[in-house]
Amino acid sequence: MPVRQSAQSANPRSANRVVPAPRLLADEFTRAFQRTQWGVNGRVEPKFFDDNFVFRDPDVTTNGIQAYSKGTGAVLSNCQADAIDVQLFEPDRFAIRWRIAGTANVPFPGLRIKPYIVTSTFTVNSQGLVDSETDSFSIPTWDLLLSAVAPWLPGLAPPEPPVQSPYA
Repeated sequence: MPVRQSAQSANPRSANRVVPAPRLLADEFTRAFQRTQWGVNGRVEPKFFDDNFVFRDPDVTTNGIQAYSKGTGAVLSNCQADAIDVQLFEPDRFAIRWRIAGTANVPFPGLRIKPYIVTSTFTVNSQGLVDSETDSFSIPTWDLLLSAVAPWLPGLAPPEPPVQSPYA
């Protein structure tokens, strides 16, 4: 697995740091997310994140940007993330909707997962750094797992069709 850049080495922490306007931050963050694919490979751009970043999804919680980076890189492989849109809810909260497709390494390596939509909601602290992410999925985890091993079963959700990201 490639070595990921240290979150602490690139994070500006000076009192003179200019906090970007919320819309500008959300758009720049989404473009970086699409460009680097950190949502599926863990190669985060540390300049956006607080060191005490907290991540939550229906199955996992991590504390610290390093733990998030390592965990994402270990759980997913050969995945593609395509940002669909970004919504600003409050000056300190925005969400990215994105489609994921590829392979998971849990519960065993090489598990093909059907494409689905993730909504990642981010909060931003007073220094303009992302301090939390909470993900929700368009398809329950049990459906994703069953679809990977027994796709013929009735009642499973269909895969999400491909999208062209406006942030590419």
